[in-house]
Amino acid sequence: MKVSNTILILIASALIGVLFGQLEIFALLKIGFLITVVFGVSVLAFILGIIFNKKRMTLNSLRAIGILLLISFATLITSGIHKDSKESRAKEIIVDLKSYKSINGIYPDSLTQIGINDDNYKYYLENNKSDFTLRYIIDGWHYNQYSSEDEIWQGGD
Repeated sequence: MKVSNTILILIASALIGVLFGQLEIFALLKIGFLITVVFGVSVLAFILGIIFNKKRMTLNSLRAIGILLLISFATLITSGIHKDSKESRAKEIIVDLKSYKSINGIYPDSLTQIGINDDNYKYYLENNKSDFTLRYIIDGWHYNQYSSEDEIWQGGD
């Protein structure tokens, strides 16, 4: 394999890992299972290549193992980025909601009143529009929730 092909494969593997890192937890579990199976088969091929003295089989399985490790590593490193961006956006929404209340005396009936049409965030009014709860899903399973009454974040599943 030429050096340029190797570099392209490494870059593609890293990019695939970055994309996998943005997936929700259930999709990530499915892909993780597939990566584990392919990794196991590659290790088996590597061992068989050594036992039967098949140089090409050993090298190809080693490449597959390296690529899978790179994909897994990139996935683990980037899996928190999506969470951080959702949290930052939620904090921006809270600032917008408080600004709306300072002008109008009450919180809006919905997020669309402040120009937000994002289904990732759930907004609930409480206590005659004097308080609200904002919730967003972190990874398909867990959520983070802010209460304007207590001004605290709570996580849950």
